[in-house]
Amino acid sequence: APIPNPPLTIDQFDLRSSINWSRFVCQSYETPLLNQVKNPSFFDEIQNLGLSWSMPPSLASLHALCKANIHDGSLSLRQLKVVHQTLLESSFSEAERDAKSYKSIQSPTSLKPIIDAVCGEEDGSVCRQIIETGSNNFERLLVVQFLKLHLNFSDFIRCVLIPYLVENNDLSEDLVVTLLDLLGEDGEVSVDAIDSLKIPHLITGRIAVTLLKQSGDSVPLIEVFHEKVLYALKEAIHSHEQSKQMISVLSKYLLPVLTEGSEDGTPTLLSSLHRPLINDLWKTMFSMEFSPSEELRQTLLGVTTILCPLLPHLVDCEVPIIGEDEGLQEPAKEPQLWLLIYTCFEQGKSLLDGDTASSSVLRKRALYLLNIIAPSDSWKKFCMCAETLEMETEQHLIDQIWDTVDELIAKIEETPATNQYTELSWKWMSLLYSRALSTDQTTVRKLGLYRLLKAPSENEAAAASKKRAGKKKSHQIVVRKSSIRRSMLGMTPTFVLRILLPSWNSLRTSVGYNVHLGTSSRKLDKEDMIPLMTDWLQEYIETLDPTNAKEFWSGIWSWSLIKTFHIKNIVTIYESLAMKLSASTLVVPADNEALLSLSETMLSQFADGACVVAYQKRLLLALGTMLSHCSSSDDKSQKYAPMTMLKILALFSVDYFSLDSEGWKLEDEELLTALKTWISRLDADVPTVGAAVAAAFVRGDLMDLKESWDPIDGATTEERELGWAITLLCTLAAKNSNSSTTGQLLWPAINKGLSSTSEAILSKEHIKARGVSRALILLEFGCRLREISGMGNGDLVADSTTQQLMVPPANIEKLLSFAVDFISHHLRKLLSAGVLCDPREPIKPKRVLATCIRLVSQMRLLNQAYMSSNVITSAVNEVFAARYQELKQTTENDIQRSMLTASIYATLSTGVDPGPEEYISLCRLVLSQELTEGATGEWTWIAQAIMQYAKWASISCILPLLQASVGSASSETRGEAQSLLHDILEAAFAAVPRTATYACLPLFNCILLGSKNWVNDFTSDTEEAEKLYVEKLRRTVDALLALMKKSHTSQETMDMLNETCAFIFHPKLLDEEQSRIQKNARCQTPVRDAFRKLVKMAGTKRFHILRAALCRITVSWLGTDETRLGQNAIPYREDIVKLLLYKEAKIEESARNQSNSNTQGAMTIPAGTNELSVARAFILVFLSKLPSADDGLDKRVLQELLHPIILELLNETAPTKSSAKNLIMKGTATYCLKMRGWQALCNLSRFVTEEIASEVSQNVYEMMSEHIHGQVRYFIESFTVQCASSHPDVFGSMFLKEISRRDLNLQHVSSLMIIGGTWVAGRYKIDFFDLRPENRPRLQLLLAAIIPWLSSTQGFSRAIAQLLVHKLTPLCVDVSNMESISTSDEDWFPRLIYRFLDENREMQRLRKKQGGFFESYSVEEMCTPEGVLGIPVDEGDEADPLHLVDAMKDILKNIYSEAHAEDAPAWKQIENIVKTEQSRENGTEVNFQRKIIPLDSLNLAMEDVRQKRIRNAVGNRKQQLIVCASLVDKAPNLGGLARTAEIFAADRLVVPDISVTKMDNFKSLSVGAGEWIEMEEVKEEDLLSWLLAKKSKGYFVFGLEQTSSSVSLTDMKFPDQPTVLLLGKEKEGIPVEYLQAVDQCVEIPQMGVIRSLNVHVSGALAIWEHTKQRKIES
Repeated sequence: APIPNPPLTIDQFDLRSSINWSRFVCQSYETPLLNQVKNPSFFDEIQNLGLSWSMPPSLASLHALCKANIHDGSLSLRQLKVVHQTLLESSFSEAERDAKSYKSIQSPTSLKPIIDAVCGEEDGSVCRQIIETGSNNFERLLVVQFLKLHLNFSDFIRCVLIPYLVENNDLSEDLVVTLLDLLGEDGEVSVDAIDSLKIPHLITGRIAVTLLKQSGDSVPLIEVFHEKVLYALKEAIHSHEQSKQMISVLSKYLLPVLTEGSEDGTPTLLSSLHRPLINDLWKTMFSMEFSPSEELRQTLLGVTTILCPLLPHLVDCEVPIIGEDEGLQEPAKEPQLWLLIYTCFEQGKSLLDGDTASSSVLRKRALYLLNIIAPSDSWKKFCMCAETLEMETEQHLIDQIWDTVDELIAKIEETPATNQYTELSWKWMSLLYSRALSTDQTTVRKLGLYRLLKAPSENEAAAASKKRAGKKKSHQIVVRKSSIRRSMLGMTPTFVLRILLPSWNSLRTSVGYNVHLGTSSRKLDKEDMIPLMTDWLQEYIETLDPTNAKEFWSGIWSWSLIKTFHIKNIVTIYESLAMKLSASTLVVPADNEALLSLSETMLSQFADGACVVAYQKRLLLALGTMLSHCSSSDDKSQKYAPMTMLKILALFSVDYFSLDSEGWKLEDEELLTALKTWISRLDADVPTVGAAVAAAFVRGDLMDLKESWDPIDGATTEERELGWAITLLCTLAAKNSNSSTTGQLLWPAINKGLSSTSEAILSKEHIKARGVSRALILLEFGCRLREISGMGNGDLVADSTTQQLMVPPANIEKLLSFAVDFISHHLRKLLSAGVLCDPREPIKPKRVLATCIRLVSQMRLLNQAYMSSNVITSAVNEVFAARYQELKQTTENDIQRSMLTASIYATLSTGVDPGPEEYISLCRLVLSQELTEGATGEWTWIAQAIMQYAKWASISCILPLLQASVGSASSETRGEAQSLLHDILEAAFAAVPRTATYACLPLFNCILLGSKNWVNDFTSDTEEAEKLYVEKLRRTVDALLALMKKSHTSQETMDMLNETCAFIFHPKLLDEEQSRIQKNARCQTPVRDAFRKLVKMAGTKRFHILRAALCRITVSWLGTDETRLGQNAIPYREDIVKLLLYKEAKIEESARNQSNSNTQGAMTIPAGTNELSVARAFILVFLSKLPSADDGLDKRVLQELLHPIILELLNETAPTKSSAKNLIMKGTATYCLKMRGWQALCNLSRFVTEEIASEVSQNVYEMMSEHIHGQVRYFIESFTVQCASSHPDVFGSMFLKEISRRDLNLQHVSSLMIIGGTWVAGRYKIDFFDLRPENRPRLQLLLAAIIPWLSSTQGFSRAIAQLLVHKLTPLCVDVSNMESISTSDEDWFPRLIYRFLDENREMQRLRKKQGGFFESYSVEEMCTPEGVLGIPVDEGDEADPLHLVDAMKDILKNIYSEAHAEDAPAWKQIENIVKTEQSRENGTEVNFQRKIIPLDSLNLAMEDVRQKRIRNAVGNRKQQLIVCASLVDKAPNLGGLARTAEIFAADRLVVPDISVTKMDNFKSLSVGAGEWIEMEEVKEEDLLSWLLAKKSKGYFVFGLEQTSSSVSLTDMKFPDQPTVLLLGKEKEGIPVEYLQAVDQCVEIPQMGVIRSLNVHVSGALAIWEHTKQRKIES
């Protein structure tokens, strides 16, 4: 219908008029209706048709009319109401409908009976067709409407509506709502009709609510209604599949009906008719179990959805007592209600559980309910704290709650709770800490953890509260110290293990452990939370009772902690606990199950590579201390099982101990000492257990392994680990026993195994071989522990007369013979052709070689342990002689020659001496061993690996013997030896590329031994000989470095590196190379090339390589000639500059598992040097050992080394174009370079001589003008002061020139003032400014230059200027007579200033403090390596000295405090105290700001998760507003826009680069808003297409820009559609190419001179105006 103009209002016409009604609907739903109806006069035709009907129209004709006039034959559901209204006017009268009775139709389940009864043939056919064919909603509802024309209300419900709903279970929510609205006429509803609602409960609740509105006071109807509703509610609570939908229905329809007021204002639910329902409902809600389960959270959502709207009406009423048949009480006294609130509150309390959206909803609902029943002020304060934690996001606001938390905990301690749920107790307080420690905001989490760890004592809390009274609240974190942890006594192990420690662990990978604190002395200070946590844990374990202690230690050793925590945090926790245990008598309760779980978890952690060796050792050391305090349960069934003890001991691998080092003792190993203490605490007879498990191990009873013996592997890794654990157990047990020795415990088992050697060797199946191998393992580890050597009962026994070692007893000799025989047999079997060529399984060289090396090691170990054994000596000599002869005769069989070479090495390694006459021939023979050319096959690789290893290892055994014998040999023999040595080196050089990884070490030893010999013997007699020498040296260096790179273990690589550096960087080699360079700068430099290769190899992450090189080469740079100190470093000056600026990369401590051993004679650096300054520390120490220029320093070193280094450093640190204007960010590469460069220059300041003083001075003053941090400026000033002491005229004249400039920036002025104060009024006074008459003019110039700075905006510059003016004025003018000063005097102005400065009390106080400061200020220490490297470092590991500017600021603050300490009147102080005390007495003290949780944030409607997209973080619906800032490029403006957009719930913020959110200046302006608002990246080049795409989706785009067609923001009316706000560039505004996509330009009215606002401010105004129109005004 045509839209009336002006539009009709609802009170202008009678709604019974269908014409007006249809027009009103069209007016209300203009757009959708006109789009859907083909004929605009359709409703008029319907009305005219209805008026012409004398009886209800035919359904067929009505259906045909609708289909002909409506698209797809379907109207919207709202438009269908118009048709229904028209039909009602044409239907039978009420009396006519009542006269027709259809009671004969009993409980119909479909529409068929009523269709047959009401409709004619034609209409019935249409009805059945529509119902049966699943037509659209419009047609189905048309049938229902048509049937309604013939029926009264009761029959319609019983015969139409209910059967219809039964047949159509998939109805949409809107359709059901429409059906219910169509029942909007009065009529009597029978109980039978309602009772027949046997339909889905989603519909039941809605129909029941609708019928309830029409039930009046009918008691039977109410009772039936209660039954239906209660059943629906129970289903909602307990049916987890449909509870979300059901709860939504109840919250939208049922609860509003129950809670709406009656005529007297009383809620309907409180009437007597509804009390039974409420009572039953109350019992139903609290009949649930609150034990943790997967469905608990969903059940809680259902219960709280019902409870939140009901409880405010029930709080003053009485409800049934849960668990009792009779009795009523107030809801606040119901324990189950408190338990429900607590259970909701603890959802998502741990990071381990995860915090879901539903958890947040439940916590908010719990707070809402708790606020309703909170019985005391303490509870209200608790709610305030909880609401702040739940609702606030800004750190400084959340930090305000902790004083209140401390107060509540103090009250709990004073009056302990008798009921943990209904009274405020630690159980509730832990929820506050849980929320703070589990929030997804890491900064809040860190702060909460800090406050918990620093909980103040009662006295400190009271003092802090008094101090804060009357003061403004600060947004800075305030430092608070602690002596007693108030909350510690209430903390359960569960809280610590599941909440506290996971929260602390999560900080490592996010925000770190440094907390920045506001203090009175400096702007920021920091505190490390790692020591706080360790101290806290150490105190906590003292408070545990036995039950809690067992739970705590089980958790500390659990899989969930060890496998989920960062390994460094595990180490920290374990070490802190171990430290506490070692200093106390605490007992660690640990049963068999706990230790078994610990061993398996640790073993898994070590095996998967998650824990490197360095951390493994630290963990085990801490674990050993814990074990030493362990005590098993008194229950005998809980005693430690033998296998548990062995698995624990197996963790302490043999690889962790230096058993083979000279002088090793078990008592010196802290780890083994702790294990010994643990063994001593065991209740079992450990020596007996040790002997038993040793015997069982040899028999094979302890492991489920096959008894067949494989010579390739010999003993498995598991067997060796278990054998080590058994040997260690027996050793530690013997150490604790007075009646047993290790030998007595192990020898029986060893004897049992080795006695079967003959059978094991002779049997083809090797049945007994595995037992013999196990016995050998026990013997090996017993010898390595030095417990079963010699007589078998300890150390070797010496003859009392000859002091010679006695031969072992016959039984021991026999067993040793068996051991040597089996090792020899195993070696032969391993290298036999039958094993190597076995086609059944491919053999890897690594396995064969590893077994071979282990067998050789066992043979060598036996020889070392039993040096007096005749059996071993004769056996190995026999084996050597036999294999030597066989090798001489064997020429073709490669495998046999490999086996023989390996056997020879095995015997040589035990100490066999073939005799001087055989040294050269044996070396030649072994050196000639190579595989046959062209040999192929799998065995070839194995033979090659074994051949290489055995050959070079054998030669490395013979070479020391050969070199020792050459000295007394004939010249012919010496010549042969030299020739052999040359051949060995040539062969070794050629073998480097093709040497297997596992043979690198013996080849390396051969090259190193050979090279040392010829280098020491070389004398340069000809130029050609020297060239050959240099070339050979180069080849040697290349070979050693290549082998070092190929090494396969870190420790082996480190040993090779140290040996290489000790050889290459020998002073002799550097002296020779420096001499060659001096003669010919283009000569070969193998030593320098090697150094540069090592530097490149080290990079920034492998600084152990650089350390090994520098600790050697710096000593050689100094040289051995006192008159030539430092000359060897001249060729390295470029390298020295780079190393002085070099900064190592920060790596995890776990990666630093290399040790720099064998550094005797190397350079040392100051203790405590930062790990990222090690390289430059060696250079600084080297420079410090050079004499000064006037103290005997070689002139060549000064001119060719030191001066170039100084000038190059000045060039490297010179200002760039960008750094001259913009402050360099801390931590950047440029900042580090400048910091380290100036620190190096401070150390080099004593080498600044007259030749370069002028150039240096000019560069220094130029660099003072750079915009740079005070920490760097500190070293510039120190360098200048130090240089001026040697060259006062040069630096003083330049200073006078600089201070007289009028274009100085503030930083430049501050440096000049500090330097001037030092020279004029400090300990470094220079002659340039002394009292000599010739200096008076320059003093006057200096005074004139400083006087203007008395009015500087910088307080510290102004203060120093006052000091200098006071010092200089008496030197320039006469100040003897200050009583009368006339303006006619020539010098009246400076005299007047001087009198004020001299007499003013505040100036006197300032001058006194300043004078003392400058007198005590020292720069000498900063010009030494110890001084530079000893400065504390910042978070970027750069020096962080207290700059003089900061020190001066502290002085000024102190002076200000002293001057104004008593300015505040006494009445004001008393007033603040009285106010504070009154507020405390009234219980109304509020210590912090808080946000109130609105009811709409409780999410009672239970939106689907997808609905979160249209709501912001606090649950408010987002505006349909996108703020587009793609043209804004400054991070602070974007940060401010993010904050504004989030506050006003904009849909999202569009930025040009999403990485801007990580910038510090963005974060500081956004204060965390970037985490809560959706951010989208649209670059400027993509902006136009993005805007056009949004317009195509119906968005209205308005831009902030002044154009000819722009409208004022105050006049702008935003349309009701999604909107995009486009912001322009900071200066240019919106470019013209984007204006084509803008629907409307808007400008902000102005009343000032400036033409534009900052883009952030403009955006904020536009966002607010949009919000005001959309949200507030509507």
